[in-house]
Amino acid sequence: MSIEKYEQAGRTAGRLEGEAMGRATGKAKGSAVGGAAGTVGGAVLGQILIPIPGVGAALGASVGGTVGGFLGGVFGGKKGAKKGARKGARVARREYRQMHSDKLRKQEASELKARAQIEQANTAAILAKKMSDDQILQGSMAEPFPVSAEYGGSQFDQFERRRFGATI
Repeated sequence: MSIEKYEQAGRTAGRLEGEAMGRATGKAKGSAVGGAAGTVGGAVLGQILIPIPGVGAALGASVGGTVGGFLGGVFGGKKGAKKGARKGARVARREYRQMHSDKLRKQEASELKARAQIEQANTAAILAKKMSDDQILQGSMAEPFPVSAEYGGSQFDQFERRRFGATI
């Protein structure tokens, strides 16, 4: 799957998550600001409409705070959702790019390690091939093995078995 498809999926998921988070935050902020403004405005308007000292202000403040909080929550939630969706998409895109680059970095390191192991095995095979028969015979004689039917009887038999694959 290409990086674009990962990013597209990430943006969609991030946008939805950011929209929900932004809506909740915007609604809370909008309710607080709208409630405060509605309370003050309602108190002033209530005192003007109901000239009884304190009664008009109290009724106006309670109605104004309720209406202001409701309207502030509605408009704040919409604004917060838009803002949160943009931010969520940006964050998700950045995270998906980081995960993709980490994946590529690990894959490259794994390939380098595999290449080094293959190169080491090739070098060992080349060195073993360059050894003369005399060196192999000398090396096999340096390693004492017990003489038995299982190991081939003598060191020369062991040499033949190692070099030529002969079985006894």
